[in-house]
Amino acid sequence: MLIQLNFQENVAIVRKEDKDKKIYQDSELFHKIKRKLQELGFDCIKKEIVKDGHLVSEGEYYLRDRRWGWWIFNPNYEIRAAYQDYNEGKVTLRLGWWRRDKL
Repeated sequence: MLIQLNFQENVAIVRKEDKDKKIYQDSELFHKIKRKLQELGFDCIKKEIVKDGHLVSEGEYYLRDRRWGWWIFNPNYEIRAAYQDYNEGKVTLRLGWWRRDKL
């Protein structure tokens, strides 16, 4: 799995490598992204968006910095699961921040 974070364009691009196994749900995809970011030194957690008080459907996940600096989520969750795009080779997720001083 390769991850490219672009804070200028507000995107996180996650690419599937040939050796990576197929993923069958968004929860698993966001877990693997979280683990990869932690290996790179990011202090992040995976949560259901609704449990942080945001008004979205239950079962949608996102990653966020533990100190509320940045977040990553699937902007197309209503129409397509992120793991489907990932299994095809690449998924583009929304990257944003609450506080730029914590990037």
